[in-house]
Amino acid sequence: MTSRTTAFCIFCGLVLLAIAHVVYYYPLMPAMMASHFDFAGQANGWMDKSSFMGVYAATVGVIALIFFAMSLVMQKIPAWMMNLPNKDYWLAPERRDDTYRRLSASMMWIGNATLLFMIACMQITFRTNLQPAWNPSTAFLTTIGSFVAVVLAWTVVYLYSFRLPK
Repeated sequence: MTSRTTAFCIFCGLVLLAIAHVVYYYPLMPAMMASHFDFAGQANGWMDKSSFMGVYAATVGVIALIFFAMSLVMQKIPAWMMNLPNKDYWLAPERRDDTYRRLSASMMWIGNATLLFMIACMQITFRTNLQPAWNPSTAFLTTIGSFVAVVLAWTVVYLYSFRLPK
């Protein structure tokens, strides 16, 4: 299985997990949910559960659509629009198809990280609504820090993988 196929399978699994997340937690949530938290972890924004779940589902749908579409249309994007290190080398005719496959896989992997980040944030929100005495600030900070670290690592790998060969 190629990296792109693996990433796509994981991506589909994460979309299904997010759908299951909504289905499972919807009946458990209070009518008015804490939906926004300050830095100390105290709720300072509220939504009715239907709106909250709708926003969650719509956000996952948009994320899924954007990353999936980007991985599919990667080859249609004109070279001048691409932000790719050493673009002339990597988009030369003899390397172009392989480069687009690698870029497509890369998009799917960062999409996986983004979906996982979203699911983790929603899990923290659900737990906070079920256990109001629990303070979510550490969990949110850890989740955000982990996502930032993944994005930074992805960026380093991206830049390194498209350096000029020696």
